[in-house]
Amino acid sequence: GKRLFGNDERCPTCQSVVQRLYLCFLWIPLIPSGRFRVKYLDPKTYFSRQLLDTNISPEGLAKLRAEDEAALNDFYAVELFDQARGLERRREFADALNAYEFVTKQFPQSHMANDAHQAFKRVQARIADASVTRRPR
Repeated sequence: GKRLFGNDERCPTCQSVVQRLYLCFLWIPLIPSGRFRVKYLDPKTYFSRQLLDTNISPEGLAKLRAEDEAALNDFYAVELFDQARGLERRREFADALNAYEFVTKQFPQSHMANDAHQAFKRVQARIADASVTRRPR
């Protein structure tokens, strides 16, 4: 199989590292097959992109970093949106409302921001409906 090895050039901003991908036999690295910038989200989950062996202009490097940041923000927005949906399904409306609002405000450029805003309004309406039906008559 293939495995990532190494831990070089740690980014001070995002804590990503450069690792080399190897073809392995019995966990022994045999043939290198590329260098990757790897950002670990947890020990078994990561984002990566292959590094080119050519020189990149500062403008090109800035563009790559912006694209990486946008991809990470989209990932986080999707994860938080899914957590908020779970809260809503469990009828934990106040927590779901806070989570949807967080996605909307923290990730306004994400493709999930509009969905989170619509879900926020839906949960607000459900809370309002629940409070109206509970009032004594």
